Amino acid sequence: MKLCIHVIERTSTPTCQSDEVLHTIAIRMPSFRFRRGHRIAPGADLHGVDLSNTDLAGAKLSNANFEFANLRNVDFSYADLRFANFQGADLREANLWRADLRGAVFVDTLLGKAILTEADTTDANFAGADLSGARLPE
Repeated sequence: MKLCIHVIERTSTPTCQSDEVLHTIAIRMPSFRFRRGHRIAPGADLHGVDLSNTDLAGAKLSNANFEFANLRNVDFSYADLRFANFQGADLREANLWRADLRGAVFVDTLLGKAILTEADTTDANFAGADLSGARLPE
């Protein structure tokens, strides 16, 4: 699977990197951390990737496709996940505290023990999602 992923800082110019770079970092270095403000280009296709135990706090991931991805125990706190597609993904024990989830798709997603408190879930679709033990927004 080949993807073009842009990992950029606010002041840098986007550069295209192969999916192996992000994928290898995420798997071989589970402590990999995006600094606040780093982002994967909007609309990135991350279908089926394993980013478990990755710190993506504050990342800009709007319109990203995470279908069937392993996102178990990922820290998405404060992340911009507007209109992201998580259909069939594993988000068990993920931290989505204060994440912007407006319009995101969580159809048939595993969200057991996920933290969704203070997340903006306006117009998000949770049809068929497993929310067992999840901490939900009020």
